[in-house]
Amino acid sequence: MIAFLAGGAAVREAAMRVADRVADEAFDPDLAPQLPFAARSLRPFLLSPRHSEGVARGMAARYAPSEIVAQAQECERTEGETFPSFRPRPLMLTLPLLYQGNHNALVPSGTAIAVPPYGHDLDFELELGFVVCRDVRDAGLEECRKAIGGVVVLNDVSLRDTQWEELHGSPLGPVQKCKSFATAMSSEVLTADAVLDDLASLSGTVDVDGERWARGRADDFAHTLEACLARVRGRGRPGRRAVLDRHAGGLQRHRARAPAAAGGDGCPERAAHRHRDQPIRRRSRMSTVLWPGGHAPDGAALHVVNTATSTAPPEAVWAWLTRPDRWSEYYNNVRRVRHVSGPWPIIALGSTFTWWTFNTRVTTEVTEVEPYERLAWTGHGLGSRGHHAWILTARADGGTGIHTEETQRGAASRLFRPVLVPNMRREHQRWVDELGRRAETGRRP
Repeated sequence: MIAFLAGGAAVREAAMRVADRVADEAFDPDLAPQLPFAARSLRPFLLSPRHSEGVARGMAARYAPSEIVAQAQECERTEGETFPSFRPRPLMLTLPLLYQGNHNALVPSGTAIAVPPYGHDLDFELELGFVVCRDVRDAGLEECRKAIGGVVVLNDVSLRDTQWEELHGSPLGPVQKCKSFATAMSSEVLTADAVLDDLASLSGTVDVDGERWARGRADDFAHTLEACLARVRGRGRPGRRAVLDRHAGGLQRHRARAPAAAGGDGCPERAAHRHRDQPIRRRSRMSTVLWPGGHAPDGAALHVVNTATSTAPPEAVWAWLTRPDRWSEYYNNVRRVRHVSGPWPIIALGSTFTWWTFNTRVTTEVTEVEPYERLAWTGHGLGSRGHHAWILTARADGGTGIHTEETQRGAASRLFRPVLVPNMRREHQRWVDELGRRAETGRRP
């Protein structure tokens, strides 16, 4: 089959001529389902934003605590936008995301599949797969396109309860045992030249015992097939099957990353801090944050650290940092800042305000202030509570070192940690970078 696909139009025309000659001959073909080729590798890609959102919603609806689901629904009703943890990850839209599947678990269409003993929630995923029919090494998009010989239909059988356990408990990600035991492949292969130019027109349905369960279309893929192959070029082998995506019935989530661990630097504690509650000293390689009780990194659902430098002096950086009402001018992850009580608009110890960040309404109280050097607040919202600390350090060149850390605890933070951690790292880095740049303009709020 692989040689046939690699031969292109000339080989197919020759095969058709042979078929015409023997069309009137009597023979008894074996029509039992069988694999059309022996795959040497399996690389599933996640390409459909629509599927990605459906995955997050389906997994949360089935396994997340009901109060978290209710909070997410309320957030969507209030904001009129998709809940942040349900949105496709930004990296998915810029890079074809994939993992290493188990090609030895491919079975022909129609094969009876037993439920493994380590799970019980068996689910289907209607998929398209493309077949690599020739070697590609360090190839461009055009060469990768020519190496795609055909397309097959697959059912990526999945254990959802096992996937949920792996998502939240395994550092190796949510696509290990839950997807490694069986994937069904069609016996038929559609040649690439028949579909590559019009992939978005393909559609599929899932019927179970005569009942229509799902339908889907391949019309929202974020990347082309050749871009997917180029993502792994240099490792291409004939007979490799690559999964395009799930476009009906699938519920998939992705790799969780562990929160950053703290280290020690032996820095002495400063005596001039003012802090609410009894602080717990936690030393890290990069800062000496005073964590209030119940907010230290140890045992937190997430811990994010970001740093930057600015040529502006600490006084200029401080001026913009202590004006929440002006944050949105340089950081677009802030909306609807509202004063509640305490000093305002320049925040100080005891200032309380509400604001929207990561599409969540947060109530914040300032708990630590040392002018031009340290600022910290605690906050709560959407079933979580957190502490965010800032440290400004005067540099020998007259500039400022900016360091910030945040921890969170609570059911929502634990549940959505795989999404929150990378999003917070990215957005907080933008915050510290843009804070430094805004201070460098010389303007004051």
